[in-house]
Amino acid sequence: MKKILFFALMSILSFKSIAQDNLSYNVTLRNKTAYPGQTLANICGYWANGREYALLGASKGMIVTDITNPDAPKQIAQFPGPDNLWK
Repeated sequence: MKKILFFALMSILSFKSIAQDNLSYNVTLRNKTAYPGQTLANICGYWANGREYALLGASKGMIVTDITNPDAPKQIAQFPGPDNLWK
């Protein structure tokens, strides 16, 4: 009985992990932006005056990127902060 229960549980968990792809969320990758010499730890969206921004927590400070046109994101500014991985 334990083997059957274990097999059923593992089957359910494997189906759940297969479903976690981009297609199930209807997401399309439009562009990639590199931030050389930095790692990113967090991202938050912001909207003001009809423009969309991505606020990125980078290892060397906060980066503000204009993503109104997702095919051509533009870095607006980087506000320096302590050099660490947790922003």
